[in-house]
Amino acid sequence: MNEKFPNPGEGYTIREYLGGGHWKSAYRASTPFRLADVAVLFFHDNVNYETVAKDVSSLIRAAPNDPNSKYLAQFYSLNTAPEGRIFIVEELLARPLDRLAPLNDLTQFVRISRDLSRGLLFLHKHGLVHRDLKLDNCGLDHQQQAKIFDLGSVTSEPGDVLGTILTRAPELFVAGAKCDNVSDVWALGATLFALRTGDYPFVNKSEIEERRLINLKIREGSIDEREAQSRKRVVDAKIRDRIIRPEAEKELTGLIHGTFRGRTKDILSSMLRFNRDQRGPICAIEKSWSLLAREFAGTTGTASTRPRKWEQIKIHLSAAMKNETLLTTKQLDKVISEYEVDKPSDQELKNLIRQVKDRMSSAK
Repeated sequence: MNEKFPNPGEGYTIREYLGGGHWKSAYRASTPFRLADVAVLFFHDNVNYETVAKDVSSLIRAAPNDPNSKYLAQFYSLNTAPEGRIFIVEELLARPLDRLAPLNDLTQFVRISRDLSRGLLFLHKHGLVHRDLKLDNCGLDHQQQAKIFDLGSVTSEPGDVLGTILTRAPELFVAGAKCDNVSDVWALGATLFALRTGDYPFVNKSEIEERRLINLKIREGSIDEREAQSRKRVVDAKIRDRIIRPEAEKELTGLIHGTFRGRTKDILSSMLRFNRDQRGPICAIEKSWSLLAREFAGTTGTASTRPRKWEQIKIHLSAAMKNETLLTTKQLDKVISEYEVDKPSDQELKNLIRQVKDRMSSAK
């Protein structure tokens, strides 16, 4: 497909399309202001930009003083492109969680559940609702820490129903319903259910593929927005009808009990209760996942970074510049991620990383 990317201006260069839907599209972009590539989220015309600006500004102010903010993709800025469209710039994560599902490693599953619960706890603590939690809006960074990203859906509580139907809580299928903390808990529970099993509750894989194809046809220009929304409504109606059936809760309970064991079963069950008044609050859910993660990990400690490590990396980067060794994009992304975590005071190293990155980008 010969695709024309939007122009963010301000030194950003879009490299590839990452995904999107009827109200926003995400892209990978490079920028002279950062070593690592970033995610750029362009909003479509049906979004209230003033609300977005207010809520993400609130998020930025709260982040430095709350340790749980590290479980969200780092938010960099809210910008206006030359043609007037609004876009958000945020951290680009190495691996969206949809590439991990179904996840058989129980220890990793519990650790991811803990991390995402902490990210959602941060949002709720500061009066914000995500509204669009799903596997491909959560991911792992290069240190294997799980984070919630795609912050363009975040809003003050309560918010209009906006985002995926894949993790939509049962109460949101009623006319006039609003997204809030409780519906976010269901969405995270459905996301974790899909991470472990490979399937969202009440959603068939064919329906996910159908929605993906509809979005692809919009980008190709083979169908217009009106036809796309009509087709999506047909798919969404099937999912809605499964969720509102009288036997739906019993069916989901059976699936949870048949797939999960012990405390993972108990925690997921508390997140996916149909009666929203019985759904566990995120503070209690985070404590449960954190306790379980500590038990799985045993005693943990943080290893200090060896000064020798960065000298070795400099040697490897210099060799890559001389074509003496091959450095992959994935390896370079890991180096950049570790650099931004360790923050070594070495301007020569920073310049070398940027030179290697620029060279690899120009070679594509």
